[in-house]
Amino acid sequence: MHQSVRDYWITFNDPLEGRVNFMYLDVKGYVSTGIGNKIDQTERDNSSPTEGERTASLAAASRLRWLVNDANTEATPEEVANEWDTVKSHMELAPSDTSASSRP
Repeated sequence: MHQSVRDYWITFNDPLEGRVNFMYLDVKGYVSTGIGNKIDQTERDNSSPTEGERTASLAAASRLRWLVNDANTEATPEEVANEWDTVKSHMELAPSDTSASSRP
């Protein structure tokens, strides 16, 4: 990636993706955070992970610095895993991507 793209990437994508400091499900049921950063190694859209996919996903999630509610204490690996599992378990909350099917 060219440095000029790196320099402008966040500014360009922030209004498109939004920016959050928590885990959420994207339109394909993948756990994501930040500005659309996928932290889910599940291979199939809108599906539960295998044990190996879950392990890889938790490794990806643990590379980030997660804070608990008081914003001064780092979350433990168990807290990160519990949050990831909670978010992933609510596939019914993944938004539907109907925009692509309604395009001419």
